Amino acid sequence: MRGAWGVVLAVVVFGLAGLGTAAASEGDVTIAIAEDGNTSVTDPDGLVTGEDQDAPDRYAWALNLTEEYHVAHVEIDRGFPIEEGRQLVPLVDGDHFIQTPSVTDVDRAADVFSLNETDDGWRYDLGLNGTGEDGSREAELTLTRDLTSPTIEIVSVGNRTDIGFDVTTNTSEIARTELFVRSTEGEIIQTYPARPGPWQQFPVQGLDANTTYEVVVDAADWSGNNATSETITVTTAESTEPPEPLVEAVTPAPNGTVPANSVLIEASYDERGWPIVEEDVRLFFDKERVDRSNFEVGDGTITYRPEGTLDPRKYSVSIEVPNTAGGTGIARWTFHAESQTANASPGPLGLASIALATGLWVAIRRRR
Repeated sequence: MRGAWGVVLAVVVFGLAGLGTAAASEGDVTIAIAEDGNTSVTDPDGLVTGEDQDAPDRYAWALNLTEEYHVAHVEIDRGFPIEEGRQLVPLVDGDHFIQTPSVTDVDRAADVFSLNETDDGWRYDLGLNGTGEDGSREAELTLTRDLTSPTIEIVSVGNRTDIGFDVTTNTSEIARTELFVRSTEGEIIQTYPARPGPWQQFPVQGLDANTTYEVVVDAADWSGNNATSETITVTTAESTEPPEPLVEAVTPAPNGTVPANSVLIEASYDERGWPIVEEDVRLFFDKERVDRSNFEVGDGTITYRPEGTLDPRKYSVSIEVPNTAGGTGIARWTFHAESQTANASPGPLGLASIALATGLWVAIRRRR
C-alpha cells in the first residue's frame, strides 16, 4: 500500500536540471557525526563561528560564508540512531535545501543538497549560497533527527456524484500523500497523488453510480516516515441519466504523440439542446484539477495549454461538461509527450566543404 514511489516534498523535489558549473571547492567544511552522537568539525577556513548540540536530536552551527558558494560535507556514522540518512534533516536558516545530483556542478550559487549511502553510513553534500548584501552571509546550519510519522485525517468527503467525489485530508506536517480507491473486496480501483503540503485535495472521478468504495490515504514526510489514514466507505450517487452534452477529444489525438514543448489540450462539445454551465466545466490534466481561470470554454470548444515543457511520458486528460438539465458529458483520453531533437545542420566548416566540393565538381565537368 505504501508503495515505492519515494518521498520528496515540493520544497526539495525539484532538482536543478541541466546545470553548468559554479566556483566551488570539493569541500570547505566537513562535519562528522559518530554513532554516539558526538561530532568533529574540519574547518580549515574558519567558517564555523558557533556550535550548539542536543545530541542525538539536534545540531546547529553558525556559519560565516565569505565566498559566493561553499560546499560542506556531513558524514553520519551507520551506528547513529536513525534508519535512513534522511531522518537527519538538514536546514539552512530554517529552510530546506533543494535536491540536486551534484553540489559541485551547479550553474549558480544556491542552497542545494545530495545524499548518498556509503560503506560507513551516509553523507550529505551541502551547497551553501554565500552571496549576501555585503558579499558574505551569516547562516545557521541545523540537523534535526526526525523519527516521527505524520498524523493524517480524512477531513471531508464532498461533491458526491454518480461518477465520483472529492476528498480533503490534513496532515500534521508537510507530507506527500496518495489516495487509494478500493472495491469493498479490497481491489485497488484507482490511485491519486496530491501535491505535498499540510492540506491535500483529491478529486476522485470515473467511478460507477450507486456503488460503495473504500477510501484510504497514505502519507510520508520529508524523512520518509509513513502513516496511513483510517479506511472509510463512500457510496456514489444514483444515476438519474439526464441528457448529456457530447464531449469529444480533438487534440492531442487519443493515444497520439506530440512535442513536449508545445502541448495544446482541446476538446469539442455539442450541447444537444441543453445549455452547458460554463463556469462548472472541470478539466483534469494528469489527474490534477486545472483551475477554471486557466482554460477557455466557448463556441463548442474547450482549450487548455499546459505551461512550459512537459516531461517525456504518458499523460491523461479528463473533461467534465455539465448542463442545465443536470447531465454531464465526459471525455477522457491519454497521449504521449516526447522530446524533440533538432535536426543536425552543417556548421560553417561543413558548409565550406560542401561549397568547395561543388566547385571542384563543376570545374571537372567544364574541363571535360
